[in-house]
Order: sequence, then structure tokens, then C-alpha cells
Amino acid sequence: ELWRRSDGAGFRVLRLDRAAQGANETARLLRAGACALASGGLLLLEGIQGMSDRPGLQEGFHRFMLQQESAASRGRRRLMPFLWAGRRGGIFLADEEYIEAYRQSIEQALPKFRRATPQSHQFYAVIDTTKFMYGSQVLSANWEAEMRDFEMLLPPIAQHTVTD
Repeated sequence: ELWRRSDGAGFRVLRLDRAAQGANETARLLRAGACALASGGLLLLEGIQGMSDRPGLQEGFHRFMLQQESAASRGRRRLMPFLWAGRRGGIFLADEEYIEAYRQSIEQALPKFRRATPQSHQFYAVIDTTKFMYGSQVLSANWEAEMRDFEMLLPPIAQHTVTD
């Protein structure tokens, strides 16, 4: 259904929020979303931070990620996490061959440090690069994404070409 709604081209960005109720539904929605993405497209899952609030969402996400590992071992498309953008931004996933281009784009677009408050002399790092998930480096940004912020992420899709 999603693929048909994209006129067969696939979506460049597909955001799934906390609509799924359980683990099976979450995993199913993530699989459907992954199939509906254009090559290099972004799949965002919002609401995953609430382990105690949404254990089914957490479990469904991890089931999906384990299925991605299995798909990769059979030579199929594999989505990998590359960015955690906070409570409202969620976790960003993309095709494995695109995630380094996305990471570079994010690191170039965001400032390195930000003041704790406008009057403060204390600073904090905007991006933490020390996190890993399912074998992929996941940037952790202390930044709340808004829809207009996706424009800085999309150029890697057009610029990056994958050779067989």
C-alpha cells in the first residue's frame, strides 16, 4: 500500500510515530516502511525512548533490527541506525551504504558546541559520536529536529551513488 502511494518511486523520508500498539505491529510497520523507501531514503521511528511507556515499541524495533541483520546475511537490503535525535526526533535509519554520507552531512550542518543557556559560560557537545547500535555508529544529537531540518539530510541521497 505504501509503495503504491509513492507512485512506485519510494519515499525519501518516512516517519513512523508511536501509533503501533505492540511488538508485532511495530515490527510489521517498520518492515512495510523499509520496503516503501527509495534507495537512500530515511526511516524515522519516534517514541522509542519510552522503555517503560512503550515496551512493545521497543521490542518491535529490536525484532526489526535483528531481521535486518538476517536479511543482510542473505545479501538483501539492510537499514542501519545512524542518528538519535532526541525524544521528539527519534531514531533515524537508512540503507547501510548511505549512513556515512548522512553522518558527515549532520556533523557539518550542526554546531560542535552550544551554550547551556543563552547567558551561560557552560557549553555542551551537540553531537556525541561514541554510541553504537547493531554494529553501526549512532550519532546522538542534543538537538530537536523539525521538518525543515531534514533538508540538510537529504542532499546525500542525490549526491551519493552506489556502484555494484
